[in-house]
Amino acid sequence: MKKLIFLIGGLFAFTFVSGTSKQDLYESANTYQEVPASIHSLSVQFFNTIGYSDLEASFWLTAFEDARHSFNLRLAHQRFDEQYFGIGLGYGYDFRLKQHSFQPYLTYNHDIESWKNAALVTGLYYTYGGRFDFGAGTTSNFNDAGYSNNSHWIDAFYNIKSYGGIQIGFEYCFMSDSSDKYYGIIFQKTLWRKSK
Repeated sequence: MKKLIFLIGGLFAFTFVSGTSKQDLYESANTYQEVPASIHSLSVQFFNTIGYSDLEASFWLTAFEDARHSFNLRLAHQRFDEQYFGIGLGYGYDFRLKQHSFQPYLTYNHDIESWKNAALVTGLYYTYGGRFDFGAGTTSNFNDAGYSNNSHWIDAFYNIKSYGGIQIGFEYCFMSDSSDKYYGIIFQKTLWRKSK
C-alpha cells in the first residue's frame, strides 16, 4: 500500500511540472489533421470518491494522424467491493462537429489480486473548447458470481489555462440497484503534447 501511495504521489507531483492542457486538443480539429504524427498527447486523470480511500490514475494516449483515437490505461486501488488493486484498458473515438467534440469510450477493469472482480465502463466525454467540459456514463460491476451492481455518473470539469493546462472535476454518482449516492473529485492534466 505504501508503494502505491508513493507511486501515485510521484505521478501527481509530475503533472505540475510537465505537459499542456488536454483541452487544447479540441480547440482546432483542422490543426491536428495537418500534423503527420502518430502520437499527439498523453494525459493523466486522478479520481477519488469523497469520504473513501479509493484512488484511480487513468492515462489517456491520443494517437494517429487525425488525433481522434484515444487509448486508456487505468490503475486503481479499492475501486471494487474489496480492497483490490485493479488495472483497466479502454478505447475512445472523437466525433467532431465544428467546435463541438463528442468522445464515447469503453474501458474494461479487472482486479489483479483475486481475479474475481471486474467492471465495464461506458462513457461519453464532451467539450466545446470553452471553460467547461462534461461527461456521463455508467459502470457495471461483476464478481465471480456474475453481475454485482450498476452505477450511473455525471461529470463536470473546469478548465484552467495556467500550469500548462489543468482540469478540476466533480462527479455525481448514483446506484441503479439502491438509493446510494456518491460524489467524486477529479484532477486531470496533460503530461505531454506534440507541438503544432
